[in-house]
Amino acid sequence: MRNTDRDLEKLRFLLRQRIAESGRTQTEIQHQCGWSGEALRQMLDGRMSLRIEAVLTLLNVLGVDPGRFFAQLFGAGNALNPDRPVEGAPGSEEVN
Repeated sequence: MRNTDRDLEKLRFLLRQRIAESGRTQTEIQHQCGWSGEALRQMLDGRMSLRIEAVLTLLNVLGVDPGRFFAQLFGAGNALNPDRPVEGAPGSEEVN
């Protein structure tokens, strides 16, 4: 059974990572998504629910392939090396 809280935190972590890799600010990306206020910051902080439509919009603006993104999120870990977990992501520590 999946741990939903851990999955959501990992999703937020990966989104923040992709935003950082884009070289754009959260404000720039938020405007490109068509969102107002602090919607993006609140989604990434967990103060606002993450809806799949919002995640897909964000991935589109970032130029990230949703299939690869979700494979990394829910798959074995790193899309380039499926046997390696996403470093630094919540829940990436090995459980014995």
